[in-house]
Amino acid sequence: MIKQILTSLILLTSATALAYNDADVRAVKAGLNVINGDLSGADLSGMNLSGRNFRGTSFVEARLVKVNFDKANLSETNFYRASLQEATLKNAKLNGAILNNVRAAKANFTNCDLSKALINRANFYRGTFINALFTGADVQECNFENANCDYTDFVGANLNNAWFRKVNLRNTVMRGANLFQATFTEAKLPYGDLREANLAKATFHKANLNYAKLDKAIMTDTDLTNASMQNTEFKRAIMKKIEPKPDTKDNENKETKKKDKKKTNDEK
Repeated sequence: MIKQILTSLILLTSATALAYNDADVRAVKAGLNVINGDLSGADLSGMNLSGRNFRGTSFVEARLVKVNFDKANLSETNFYRASLQEATLKNAKLNGAILNNVRAAKANFTNCDLSKALINRANFYRGTFINALFTGADVQECNFENANCDYTDFVGANLNNAWFRKVNLRNTVMRGANLFQATFTEAKLPYGDLREANLAKATFHKANLNYAKLDKAIMTDTDLTNASMQNTEFKRAIMKKIEPKPDTKDNENKETKKKDKKKTNDEK
């Protein structure tokens, strides 16, 4: 229900003309905090906004190339379709934020808190997420190709159809995450924790899974072609297709037919 409301708000926002609040832009340039403000469509590229409080502010379709958001409070903000290429958000708070369709190639999210954020179809190509927190976040269909996600926490995150090609994921925790149809081609996941994760139809072609833990993971139709799996743990992992349980009524009908047939043969 909450996700549907957020989606509706995003569509409503994109349908209306983007017009930032002039007073909010002046406040930003004056070095002030902007809480619950409107900076939609504003061009703040190259500005140093580190340590500022922007909680609840809208950055919808804003141009934020190479902006410094280090240690900023960006919780519950809306960055829908914003441009964050080469921006730095180290130690920033983005918990509960909306980053759908964000363009953030080469952005730095080191130690960033993205827990419970809504991040669908975002582009994080060659981004840095070392020790970042994605706990419980919705990160579907995002592109992390060639990114550095070492020591990142994806516990319980929804990473359906996420693209992790050639990504560094050393010591990354993805326990209980949904990685259905995710792509990890040539990714490096040594010592990764993927216990109880949904890896159905995920691809690990030529991936490094050495010393990784996949205990109790769902691995139906998972592609492990040419993957390196030295000392990888698969305890109680589900690696076969689950056959559907036969219908009770069908079984009863079959048993009845068998009995009738036997009775007829006995009468003969």
